[in-house]
Amino acid sequence: NHVIEMDPKNSLAYTQKGSILFLMQSHQAAIQDLNKAIELDPQNAHAHHNQGYALFCMQKYSQAIEHFDRAIELDPNQPQVYLFKALALSQLNRHQDAIGLFEKALTLNPDDAALHFSKGSAHEHLKQYQEAMACYDRSLELDPGHAQVYSNKANVHYYLEQYKEAIECLDKVLELNPDDVEARENRAALVASQSKSRCAIF
Repeated sequence: NHVIEMDPKNSLAYTQKGSILFLMQSHQAAIQDLNKAIELDPQNAHAHHNQGYALFCMQKYSQAIEHFDRAIELDPNQPQVYLFKALALSQLNRHQDAIGLFEKALTLNPDDAALHFSKGSAHEHLKQYQEAMACYDRSLELDPGHAQVYSNKANVHYYLEQYKEAIECLDKVLELNPDDVEARENRAALVASQSKSRCAIF
C-alpha cells in the first residue's frame, strides 16, 4: 500500500498486492488490484498470468483462458502459463486442445513431473490409455514419490483389464499414503473380484 500511495500508477505494485491478497484468500480484492495493474499497463504479462490463475481458482475457466492467452502473447516462454491454460481447457472438457498446450509447456520445461502427469490425465480422459501410461511413467521417473500418479496408473491398468498391475499400483499408493481410504477400498474390491474369477474357473 505504501508503494501505491507514493506511486498510484505503479502497475507492478498493484500486481504484487493482488498476488498477496489472493494468497490471503481475498479473491475479489485480488482481482480488483490485478485489473488495476492491467489497466495501468496492458503489457503487464505477469498481471495477466496472475489474473488468469485467480480466475482459474474461482472456477471461471473461460475468463481465465482469456488472460492466459494475453500473457502468452506478451511472454511466450513461461511454461506455467501454458500449464494453467491447459488445465482450464481440461476443466471445459477440451482435452485434445489441452494436450497441445502441455506439449508446448514441455518443450520449455521437459523435466517437469507435474506437466507429464497432467498431460497423461488429459490422454486418460480421451481413453488414449497407452499415451497416458507413457506420460505417467515419465512423471514417476522424475518424481517417484507422487502417489496420485500411481493412482491414475491403477485406473488405466483397470480400464485395460490389467488387474494384477492395477493392484500393484494401488499397493504403491498405500505405501506412499497409508491413509488413502479410496485406494484401500479399490484394492480390496479388485482383490475380491479376482478371487471370484479364480473360483469361477474351478
